[in-house]
Amino acid sequence: MLRFFLGLGIGFILIIWSFGLGGIGHGTYAPMALTCPPIALIPFWGAWPALLLGPFLWASYFQFLPKMQRKQTRLTITIALLATHLLTGTWLALEDSAFTRAMVQEMGGLLIFGLILGMTMTCLLYFVARGVKS
Repeated sequence: MLRFFLGLGIGFILIIWSFGLGGIGHGTYAPMALTCPPIALIPFWGAWPALLLGPFLWASYFQFLPKMQRKQTRLTITIALLATHLLTGTWLALEDSAFTRAMVQEMGGLLIFGLILGMTMTCLLYFVARGVKS
């Protein structure tokens, strides 16, 4: 249960930070796609699904991925999920003209977001590699 709340807290920080970088439509939403790619790309609802469901996505990662039985399966699925996050966010950043503007105006905010995201992914990989003793 501790891992669930750790993932929920970190997911909440990532979502709020990426929403702030979005600047209510005047910034870039590439960090939102890095944080929760399957949810952030839902059309017509804006950022609301990502804001509400994003922290629970990370909480489910932290809660359920380390519980898988085989280590190879755990690591493969985790690396595939994290690659999905990185590839979707990178693709959106390359296609978004607001991202280059944000790189100039919000360089510090983007760097802090990247550090938090990197630490989150490293922490998840640590829990997945360690596993949960049943």
